[in-house]
Amino acid sequence: TAHVKNTITFLKNVNSTKDFYIRYHSDSNINKLYPKEQISQELPNIKPDNIPSFYRSLESSNFFISDHMGTSFFEAMQYNIPIILFIDKPSYLFREKFDNFIKEFVKAKILFFSPKEAAIHFNSLDKNFLVWWNKNEIQNLRKEFIENYALTSKNWISNWSKTFLS
Repeated sequence: TAHVKNTITFLKNVNSTKDFYIRYHSDSNINKLYPKEQISQELPNIKPDNIPSFYRSLESSNFFISDHMGTSFFEAMQYNIPIILFIDKPSYLFREKFDNFIKEFVKAKILFFSPKEAAIHFNSLDKNFLVWWNKNEIQNLRKEFIENYALTSKNWISNWSKTFLS
């Protein structure tokens, strides 16, 4: 599939995969889309992320790279982990309202439609991830995105109740 091909292309174009871990989804149906054997044959140095909790894994990460805009992307944005996302553009249809975020993510070099371009950007950071990630324009974009699409709260029940009762 395009996901596997793009992931392999990205990983083959980064300068070093020594500190990279790949996390496979726990759902066996989804894992059929990401054949571990093919990835481990092509990239034998990539280690599987065996930390049981995704959140613990995320907390211990210096950087998060994803090949799809799913829940893990939203959660990494909430955790404020430097992130690069590369997606297969034809696989996604975004609402017109969301297009502005897509354009801004591309401009900020968070989102790429080419795994090779994503790898080039990753390499250019030279492990100075936080210098790039903590730029005001990126943090403001991240905060605005979270407010609109990934808002969390410890008082979520109360917040939802107020919203539904108003």
